[in-house]
Amino acid sequence: CYEHCRWHLAAAFPSLPGTVHSLSASLAASSLSCVVVNPLDVVATRLFAQSAPQRAVALSASSSCSAAAIATPVYSSPLDVVVKTVLADGVPGLYRGLGANIARVVPHTCITFAIVEALRARISKR
Repeated sequence: CYEHCRWHLAAAFPSLPGTVHSLSASLAASSLSCVVVNPLDVVATRLFAQSAPQRAVALSASSSCSAAAIATPVYSSPLDVVVKTVLADGVPGLYRGLGANIARVVPHTCITFAIVEALRARISKR
């Protein structure tokens, strides 16, 4: 996706420096990947949060919740997570945390691709 975006940006805006093409392409590619992967992250997080009932039972001794209520799994499979989330919150429920994910991933990816492109330019000069 990154190379595709960079190529199209370079073709559309040839007067801009290559660094701008690279940063813009990495911004677009990393944002798109966050949007595509976020539902999978939500599903994995919800399954993981219920995966250790023994730990939850141990923690429940200090809370007002009953151990049986905490130890009972809410989801039976990844598909069950998707269905219950969409029924409860609609499709936007699958995108909870998207803003935080973008804020974490996009700057890292932009910096990484800027470094890769700078190194690629130095290596090609040799």
